[in-house]
Amino acid sequence: MELQQPLHPNNPNLDLPMAAEPLPRDEASTGLRAIDFQNLRHAASLANLRSQVLNVHITIAWSTVGVVGDKEVGEANGQFLELMRHWLSERDIGHAWIWVLERKATVGLHSHILVHVPMMHQHRLKSWVEGAFVTATGKTAVKERGCKSVFVRTTHNWNWEQQGIWFSYVLKGLLEGETVRDGVDRRGRHDIATHVRIKVRPQGDVRTKRCGFARALGPKAWNEVANQYPLFAEELTYLEPISDRFLRLGELIDVIENLDI
Repeated sequence: MELQQPLHPNNPNLDLPMAAEPLPRDEASTGLRAIDFQNLRHAASLANLRSQVLNVHITIAWSTVGVVGDKEVGEANGQFLELMRHWLSERDIGHAWIWVLERKATVGLHSHILVHVPMMHQHRLKSWVEGAFVTATGKTAVKERGCKSVFVRTTHNWNWEQQGIWFSYVLKGLLEGETVRDGVDRRGRHDIATHVRIKVRPQGDVRTKRCGFARALGPKAWNEVANQYPLFAEELTYLEPISDRFLRLGELIDVIENLDI
């Protein structure tokens, strides 16, 4: 099975963390922090526990249609996510996504969205994304070679390996030297990028919310699941690359719950 590479490869403790506080209006985020990493990783882990692999990678280049301001991009990104929430709900697909905003000199502010979409619905996804882009911006998506407004990459429902590649890619804006505690090696704090194998590089200043996740994958949901299944909370503390750990844990929980004992 061939794994897809990033879209632009050549472009230069048991306590569950709560959502990071928003930045002051005039303060810029220079990169993803440890709390952002934990929030996004916890969200992806909970999705996997529910048998939802983040098997679609959507990239949106807002500047291709003149949407360039931080506030403007933040609003357009928020509207796109709301449209996506409705699209998923109409198809009875559980809400499972994470997203990150980045800024590059070549494309300005752009969004990376990892979302779970079953294969049976993927064939119409690209055209829907282009339509949602029009609704969010009021402008038609650019489709010229080398200057496209939206990119959509898909894989099959259980491809956790591709999910891992995409997860590391969208986390590349992690600030250097960010650390967290590790449930396996509890001696002090550990460098996230080294343990999770993220090739970090600056992704520009952002003066709007830099990252997020579906509400269904947020802190309230983590804590509810962790209270019911302490093993979930324990395994969230292991600092390692994305794997099939939580898919297997979800299968184990299903087996236990279905035992007639």
